[in-house]
Amino acid sequence: MVLRGIVSSIGIEGTRATFPDKENAVSAPLLVAVGVGTLEIGDYIVVVFFSDNMQDGLILAKY
Repeated sequence: MVLRGIVSSIGIEGTRATFPDKENAVSAPLLVAVGVGTLEIGDYIVVVFFSDNMQDGLILAKY
């Protein structure tokens, strides 16, 4: 599942995102792919999830 989201928090455990298209659901802490660059709260991002929940995913890009 690939979703567009917004960075909501950044911490040691990973980066969390909110998804306006999913009733503002918040992800678990996510890893960021190499090459994405530095993220800031409020950045728009593309996330791929490897299952139907928002636990196992990777931030692929910012736009």
